[in-house]
Amino acid sequence: MKTPNAGITDRKLPTQNRSRARVEKILKAAEELLLHNEIADITTSSIAKKANIPVGSVYQYFKERDSVLIALGQQVIQDINEQLTAVFSDVSQHAHWRHVVRETLSAYMKIHQQDELYHRLNGALFNNKEWINLNHSMEQQMIDFFSGYGLLDNRGFSDEQRQNIVRVIVVMCSSVVLRIKEPGLKDKADSILTELQDAVIAYLSCKLGD
Repeated sequence: MKTPNAGITDRKLPTQNRSRARVEKILKAAEELLLHNEIADITTSSIAKKANIPVGSVYQYFKERDSVLIALGQQVIQDINEQLTAVFSDVSQHAHWRHVVRETLSAYMKIHQQDELYHRLNGALFNNKEWINLNHSMEQQMIDFFSGYGLLDNRGFSDEQRQNIVRVIVVMCSSVVLRIKEPGLKDKADSILTELQDAVIAYLSCKLGD
């Protein structure tokens, strides 16, 4: 899967090695602050201080704090996509669909559970339009990937029907991912995963009759 395009328009892209190194330094500083500080305490100035560069250097590449976090979010989602792609490639197209569901959902949830940075970014950017679009792009790529899975095609579903079936599953999983880190749910993650797998399998059983 390719990296989603967040449609960032307020960011100057670095073209030279020195500039790229400085941007990476800014993003690394933002990552460290996000993982160890309250979101409200993270500002453009604090990012610059952590990166040990003038605040003007941050504004040279980013319009504001959230622009830095969006760029960091692109990297995080790219990494998640790469991990999921590796999982998908290991699952045989000829395996029974129940096995495919359990393997991919287990990996999907595990990856997101362990990615504290993604959840911190979501907390900081939950009402940011570009972050919302970035997540929607990631979901759509998963929908496109799974809707091309041979089993659904072999059952005679149209392209629209396959997309709709998979969309229901992806939205369901995404909702669980966003809730799994909430207080009171962390210690129930394993049982929630089992229930999610059972729910998806029951839904597909109704569609596939198998």
